[in-house]
This record gives sequence, structure tokens and C-alpha cells, in this order.
Amino acid sequence: MGNKYNTQGEERMKKFKIMGMAICVLALLTACSGGRVAENGTTEESVSVLEKSTDETFEIMVAYENNPGEPVDEACNFWKEKLEELSQGKMTMTLYPSSQMGNKNEVIDMALAGDSIITIGNDSFYADLGVNDFNITFAPYLIESWEDFDKIHASDWYADQIAQLEEKGLHLVSNNWHYGVRHLLSKKPVTSIEGMKGMKVRTPNSTAESLNFVAQGAVSTPLALTETYTALQQGTIDAVENPLDVLYANAFYEVAENLTMTGHTYINASWLYSEDLWNSLSEEQQGWLEKSGEEAAEYFNGIVEKASNKALEDMKAAGIKVQEFDRSGCEEATKAFCEMPEFKEKWSDGLYEKVMEILGR
Repeated sequence: MGNKYNTQGEERMKKFKIMGMAICVLALLTACSGGRVAENGTTEESVSVLEKSTDETFEIMVAYENNPGEPVDEACNFWKEKLEELSQGKMTMTLYPSSQMGNKNEVIDMALAGDSIITIGNDSFYADLGVNDFNITFAPYLIESWEDFDKIHASDWYADQIAQLEEKGLHLVSNNWHYGVRHLLSKKPVTSIEGMKGMKVRTPNSTAESLNFVAQGAVSTPLALTETYTALQQGTIDAVENPLDVLYANAFYEVAENLTMTGHTYINASWLYSEDLWNSLSEEQQGWLEKSGEEAAEYFNGIVEKASNKALEDMKAAGIKVQEFDRSGCEEATKAFCEMPEFKEKWSDGLYEKVMEILGR
């Protein structure tokens, strides 16, 4: 994600939040002026609304870019099944894969405007929405395992970031979706960070993910994933990075035969919902959504791990050469990323030191 969304995202969120507050005030004034007061102090109209929200089925739309049959889609179908089972049909999910409801920013706008819709995001996306400190988890080699993310998620610092996200009108419903560990597939062997210097590496068109490789001395080359195979074949780029299952599914191993298990970035995903709508749910409804979300995350993580292991074995069978990676120099790359003005000027003071303390380093 690029920084162009920072200002636009914040302004968009302010606009929708003001609209939402105005609607709530108008509804409250209408209820207070138009309804007869019942014995418990509420208006009869408000009592009927409460009864209606309890008795009727509550629908949540779930929108994502992934296609049917992919791990995210499989896990969302599992989530839907578990939520409807836990709630005995009182809460339902309708799934919209393949960007049917628009891109991620458009879906966020829908949520902020009051639609009952959930979408997937990650720390880089949340930084683009204006909670800038989130970007640090994309520093190369900062996260060395999923247990590192557990430490971060249990910290006061992370709780503060979530609170800032909630102030922007968004609630994190389900976390710890292990989207993948990114590794390097290259035309020539790479055994250390030194070997990446000057290498043209395809990256997503995201500031954090692009500068991740600049910090390692490489030449970051943002390209659409669909253009990457040809770019490798023609020598326009020297390497591509992605989780193992993505590298295999796109057959990049056919035109780049060296796999280096760098694990330079761990991508954790989570799901967002409107903060106002979340607060309108009963504790029971919130519990159903959180519990089923936790089970779906575990299910998703199992799928991803299995797919990654199979992809590695299949690439080895196809003749890929797995290179040993010398991790000396990794800490310097992490620091170089954290010193970049694109991040440091927007981050809170002492962020790198704070996160390293959380990680116990």
C-alpha cells in the first residue's frame, strides 16, 4: 500500500464517522420525541427495536479479494458454518469473494457508512489508514516466527494501535490469520544479504514491502503478479519473493531455479468491522463472532501450513535448488528499514527499541 492513502484515508474516515454520529443523534432525538415512555424508562418504539434486533437474524457480509477455492475462501466458508452453528442461525454470513464488493478501500468505506460488512487487512494496510506504527512489522527479519507475532499482539503497544484503529471507526474482529512467510526465488543463487545487492526483485506495489528489499540492498521492482513470469523469463527482473504456495502456483520455479528460505517477512492478516456496529451487537453476538473467528483462524493456518509444505516438496521434485542462507547482516537490514524517513518521520519516538523489547531482544 502506498502512502497516498494516509491523508485520503483519514479524511474519508472523519467524513463517515461524522455522518454516522449525525444519524445516531437524529435517531435518538426521534425516539425521545416520538415514543411513549414505558415503565422501564425507554420508549415503546425503542423497546420494539430491541426486541426486533434480538429476534431477527443478523446478517454480516464478508468481502475479500481472494478467489473461490483459495485458502482464505475455504476458511471463510468454515467461519460462516461455525458462526451459524454457534448462534443457531441467529447470525449469518454472506460471502463475497473475488472483489465482488470492490477493492479493500471501497469495502472499508461501506463499513464506515454503516453497512454490516467485514473485510481482511494487514499491518501495512492499517498504516495506510493512518495508524503509522503498524508498518514496523514489515521491517525485514524483524519477525522471526509466528510466536513473535503472539508477543506483539499481547503487548500494551499493540493494544494502543488497536485503540487508534477503533478511533477511526474500525474494529478488529478476528486476528492471527497466518497469511504466509515470504521467501526469495531467484535466477542465480543467493546465500546472504550481500548477494542481494543490486538484484532486481519483484515486489508488490506497497511502500513497506517495496522498501523491505531496498533496505537489503536490492533494487525493488513493483510489478503485477501476472507480469512476473515473463519478466523473469526475459531478464527484466532477477528474482521474486512471496510465500511458497504462491511461488509454486504461479510456476515461477520454471524460470528461476534457486530458492532461498529467507523468511524476510511474516504476513499476519486480520478482519475489520465497523466499530459502531460492533458496539451495537449484544455480548452474546460478539462472543459468537469472536469464537467462530478464532476457530476459522486456526483452520486457515492449518491450510496455509499444509499448502506451503506441499509447495516446497513439489518444487524440490521439479528440480529447484534450495540455498542455505547466512543470516548475518539481517539485523542491519532491519535497522536500515526503520531508519528510512518514509517510516521514521511518521512513527512514534523509540518505536524500534520498544518493539525489540517486546520481542525480548
